[in-house]
Amino acid sequence: MVICPSLICQAVWNECYREYLGIEVPDDTHGCLQDIHWSMRAIGCFSTYTLGNLCAAQFFERATRDMPDLFSEFACGRFDSLKSWLYQKIYQHGHRYRADELCQHVTGPALSADSLLRHHEQKYQSVYRID
Repeated sequence: MVICPSLICQAVWNECYREYLGIEVPDDTHGCLQDIHWSMRAIGCFSTYTLGNLCAAQFFERATRDMPDLFSEFACGRFDSLKSWLYQKIYQHGHRYRADELCQHVTGPALSADSLLRHHEQKYQSVYRID
């Protein structure tokens, strides 16, 4: 009898959900198929989500310092300034730098969680009206 590797992956996923989180998975839609990467057993992709979020927050924080009117432009549906900034600061470099090197080259400080944490604090303080 041949056992499909994806079935083993689903069973392990369900067991870990039960063991780590105390959650019973009712079906694959609410379990291992919530994200395309899970069904492909490409769990290693999740670290790139984190890296992307860290870089994006740090880049955007720098962009808003370089272009203080950015939010006003967004409100008017204008994104040209940001697009130009992204090309000048980031896109033109292609693969010249590793992610952490590019982030430091563009923003000054080394890659860190500080910008992302500030973003989340501001966002959730606004959403939940927290002072």
